[in-house]
Amino acid sequence: MANQTIHDDEERGKVPSTAEKVAGGIEMAAGVAVAAAGVPMMVLPGPGAAALLGGAALASKGQRRYSGREATAVEEKLDRASAKAAEVAKREGAKAAKAVAHNAPKVAAATAKAAVKGGAAAAKAGGRLAGKGLDAAAVAYLRHREQKRGDAL
Repeated sequence: MANQTIHDDEERGKVPSTAEKVAGGIEMAAGVAVAAAGVPMMVLPGPGAAALLGGAALASKGQRRYSGREATAVEEKLDRASAKAAEVAKREGAKAAKAVAHNAPKVAAATAKAAVKGGAAAAKAGGRLAGKGLDAAAVAYLRHREQKRGDAL
């Protein structure tokens, strides 16, 4: 029976290669992981429904790739919707990256300013502490000197 299945697949030209099977397995695993991540997002803040549907679509695509079967009409629609969502995600990601790059110099300047301000305050506090340490060392030295003089007499 297994030989008959292989023969039928060969007639249709749908026998996936080992690389396609590995890629399909990876897609299925990733789809399951994304869908599993979507479950808690259904009650917690986050795009739970989108993650569940996206994970199911990815797992379905991986299963088709692994087995070499054709997509059904519903799966084809799901693939087209997934491709559109990927385009939107790329476009929005590019916008976000552009905004980050545009604001990076401002953020860096503000960070440097805060560091300088904080560094000046630390230097001032450190200077006071060093001054107190110097005073204490001088007092200790003078006491030591007086004690030596007293011992010498």
